[in-house]
Amino acid sequence: MDELYDQMKFVLEHPAARERKIAQGRHQAAKFSWEQTAAQTVAAYQRLL
Repeated sequence: MDELYDQMKFVLEHPAARERKIAQGRHQAAKFSWEQTAAQTVAAYQRLL
């Protein structure tokens, strides 16, 4: 729990690091979509049938 606290405190105290983390999170999130998730789910069901 201390590590989580330390990391949260760090990004609150370091705006540049916070902006980098935000950008990294957005980049990671852009790799996913509901359409892709739905297609993968349908493909998994089709393999099972």
